[in-house]
Amino acid sequence: MDCNYASAFSVLSSLYDIKIDFAAVEPELDDNGDVTKEHRVNKQRITMSPALAKDLAEKLSDIVASYESRYGKIPEVLTTE
Repeated sequence: MDCNYASAFSVLSSLYDIKIDFAAVEPELDDNGDVTKEHRVNKQRITMSPALAKDLAEKLSDIVASYESRYGKIPEVLTTE
């Protein structure tokens, strides 16, 4: 199984499917190696039926609730989209 790390995502939908694009935010460096800006690199698109997306949302909600009860509240992610 291929494994990618995602630090960003976006969700698209139509009548028949839901698409989730996973991406990584990577730095752009100048000649001195200093970060000048960041850019988004798309890594993977997953397309699924609305029914499967609903099941995924429920499973993610359950696992996040379990994680937070064990380790504490997860801080909100600031997005720039």
